[in-house]
Order: sequence, then C-alpha cells, then structure tokens
Amino acid sequence: MEIIDPQDEVPPGGGNDTETTPAVDDVPTNVAPSISLNLKLLLEKDYNALPKTTYEEYVVLALFGILATAWLTRTGFGPLPGWGSLFPKVIKEKIDDSTIAIAMSLILFFIPRRTRKPTDIGKAVLDWSEIRTDFNVEILLVFGGGYALAHIVKTTGISQWIGNSVLGLAHVPMPVMVLALTTATTFLTEVSSNVSASQ
Repeated sequence: MEIIDPQDEVPPGGGNDTETTPAVDDVPTNVAPSISLNLKLLLEKDYNALPKTTYEEYVVLALFGILATAWLTRTGFGPLPGWGSLFPKVIKEKIDDSTIAIAMSLILFFIPRRTRKPTDIGKAVLDWSEIRTDFNVEILLVFGGGYALAHIVKTTGISQWIGNSVLGLAHVPMPVMVLALTTATTFLTEVSSNVSASQ
C-alpha cells in the first residue's frame, strides 16, 4: 500500500499554481489621475500641432486691443473725460462703438501682408476680393435690416401705440401675462428678425 504525503496532494483545480489571485493593491481604485494625464497629453498634442502665429494675426490682435481700449475710454471714467471730448459736439454725437469698429476694420485694408505665397503678394491684411468670396453678406443684411426696422417702429410711434394698447392688461395675473407675451413674441419672430423684435 502506497503512502501519500499530504504535501504531495494535488490541490483543487488540477494543481496549476501559475494562476494567482491578484492582490487588492493591484486593483485600481481611482482612475481620475489617469484621465487627467490623458487629457493633459491630448491638450499638449493639440497645442504643439498649432501653427506658428503669423504677422497678420499679431496685427489683428493689436488692432483689437486698440479697439477695446477705444470702446472703454470713449466716454471717460467718472471725472476723467474720454477721448470723445476732443472732437466738436457735432462730430462727437456721430461717434459710437460701431464707428470705432468700422474705422479699425478700414485700417486692415492698408496694412500689407508679410507672406511668401505668390498669390498674397501685394495684398493687405484684409482684402476685398476675399471678403466678397468668404463673407456672408446675408448676416449683415439681417442685422442691419433688423435695426432699421426697429428704428422705424420707434420713430413712427408704433412701439408707443403697442405699449398703450396693453395697459389694460395690468390687472392680468403675472403667469398669464408671461404666457401671452411669450406666445406673441414667438409668432412675431416668425415674420421678423430677432433683432427687430428685441428692439
């Protein structure tokens, strides 16, 4: 009779001791650091893929800084007068934010480009031929037409008439008033632009 040593007994599962149960420390408990690391690597990759800032982009950035400064300092701060006070009253009344923006845009037509492309030689930073092909004129017409329509409604007295017509609804509960105005505005914007309706 053969005597089997207990140490020689085959363990359950066929005796394959190569499979081990992973330790508790090997199980990831927080994946946030890996996600933030991957996001950082992705942002660095996209940032490194950006082309070098061109001369024309610096010009636009500088003019935009001048534009923002001119907007903020036109009327002055408290006791300090703005640069708009340097002009006569007749001219001062005609200068607003849109006038400054148009003036800055016109400057771009006179600053030449610094490019090696043969097709861009002799062109300014802002070229009229590119505006005609790339600029959506319909957007300008929508906004301009909306402001023009709003100005007509105001100067002809239609807005005052509409306001006087709804004075009788002052006793209407607020929820009903909000619902009525929302519905009227919704139908109004179906036949006119949002700009004119908001004005």
